[in-house]
Amino acid sequence: RTLCPLCGTSTKDIRQHLKRTHNDDRPFLCNQCGFKAKTATNLSTHMIIHDPVKRVTCALCQYKCHTKDQLKRHLVKHSNDKSFQCLL
Repeated sequence: RTLCPLCGTSTKDIRQHLKRTHNDDRPFLCNQCGFKAKTATNLSTHMIIHDPVKRVTCALCQYKCHTKDQLKRHLVKHSNDKSFQCLL
């Protein structure tokens, strides 16, 4: 295994790691907004935001969004967790 000099990750194939992780090539272009992605999968995930139909709905309110990750960020608003409450 080799240690990456850029991020410290231990990897079996340093060339593949450098190509996938530290390469700035983004050959996949969104034809609607110009967003550039490293992989076709990343572009497909991005394209969801251009769909006018929001398919994920919050069970606690009327909020609708495109992805489960967006819903997860929204659900914090319904949380009673005050872990990061300002004490000043």
